[in-house]
Formats: sequence, structure tokens, C-alpha cells
Amino acid sequence: MTGHHPNPTLADLAVGETAVVQDFNLPAHVAERLMNLGLIPGLKVVLAHIAPGGTPRVYRVDGAEFALRNEVTKHIAIRPLLTAEFGD
Repeated sequence: MTGHHPNPTLADLAVGETAVVQDFNLPAHVAERLMNLGLIPGLKVVLAHIAPGGTPRVYRVDGAEFALRNEVTKHIAIRPLLTAEFGD
């Protein structure tokens, strides 16, 4: 991760890094929309790539890819995974 924060978010991931979604600090309707897309607490998420301007950021969850603006990713808490945990 690009820096160690006490409360890391999706915005802290570097391309190729994996984390587990922990929680949403977003309005309920926004969190529900993200969960409908497959971004569910407890699942692994990978930052696949970042658009040339830095946003949106494309994430992969269970084989699906979706793009999120940085303003949203800063409100999604994660638990970064160590390399040894990737295969779990």
C-alpha cells in the first residue's frame, strides 16, 4: 500500500494490491448500490488499474470489474492482505 494509515480505504491501494472490504462510510443508498455491484464486506478486491487522470479507479471483485471515483473509494474501509493471504 502507498502508505500506512490507521484506517485504510480503497483509495490507499496501489495497482495490483488486494484487500478485504470491511465497511462503507457512505449513505445507505450508495452502499446498497455498491453491494449490488458485488462490492460486499468480507470479499477480496483488487485494484486493477487507474485511469490516466487518476480517476476513476477500476477494481476487480469475483471476476467482475467496475470503476469508482476517488471520492467514493475514500469512504470504503479495507483490510490490506499480505502476499501470503492472497490464496485464501
